[in-house]
Order: sequence, then structure tokens, then C-alpha cells
Amino acid sequence: MKFILSIIIFFGNIYYLLAIEFACNFEEVYKDGFTQQGLVLLKKDSLRYEYLDKNLFTIIYKNGETTISKNNNRKQINSYDVENNLINHLVKITKDHPFFEKNYIINDYKIIVEKSSNIDFIKRLAIVSDDLNLSIYFQNCKSGEILDLYFQHSPYFRYNF
Repeated sequence: MKFILSIIIFFGNIYYLLAIEFACNFEEVYKDGFTQQGLVLLKKDSLRYEYLDKNLFTIIYKNGETTISKNNNRKQINSYDVENNLINHLVKITKDHPFFEKNYIINDYKIIVEKSSNIDFIKRLAIVSDDLNLSIYFQNCKSGEILDLYFQHSPYFRYNF
């Protein structure tokens, strides 16, 4: 009986480590003090990075593809398959959950990771390159099931915290 219980606990913990699902608010802070806020959803190999500003956009990474839609015109979808984009790098980093490295060098970017002391996720990413210097703060993160329907542009489903 103890053996069976140990196996169940072991595989339950492995599932927890592999089944990363988080919803967070984010704040991007640029070197000049400019900020942007939004929402990020993360589920296995899917990510949704949505700015709150209606004049900006929502980025969805799913099945290895990155697509973008303007927040004020959801029907306009652009494919974004450039190799060196930050969303792809963020997905690569989150695959290391919960064993994040402190520093990542990915193509032209140095990415510094600060883990949260409250939850088992990232508190802050500092992104440094010749063209871009910013920090992304992840706030109010909650772990829990996120439905697949939130990782599509059409039809678009609003995620409510």
C-alpha cells in the first residue's frame, strides 16, 4: 500500500512539474521609464501575451507558431515566424519550470531571470540587447487550469482574472 501511494505521489509531482499553467498580469518597464501593462497566459507549449492598451496587440504562441492581432481589430491576424523574437525566447525559458537558470543568452539577447519567492514562477525578466533594454514584471500570478480556447484569435475569448 505504501509503495502504491508513493508511486501516485511521485507521478502526481511529475505531472505538476510538467503541467505548468499560469495567468499573470505583466508590466514592461523600459530604460526611459515608459511602461506597458497586460496579461500573460501560459499553458504547456502555448502562450498568450496581451497588452491592455486597445491600440496595441495580442500575441499568441501555439503549436510552434506566433501570431499577432491588433486589439482593436481581432480579424486582422499576422503570422510572425521570425526566429529571434522575444515570445519564442519566453516560451523556451518557461520550459525550464521550475528549474529556471539565472541567465540565458539566446541569440542577441541576454535574459536575466528573478524567481518569485511567493509562487514557483518568474517575478522579473530583464532583457538586455543592443536594441532593447527592459524589465518585465509578472504580478498577481495564479496557477490553475487555463482552457485552450484562450489561445486563439478567432473566435477571441476574453480571459478574466
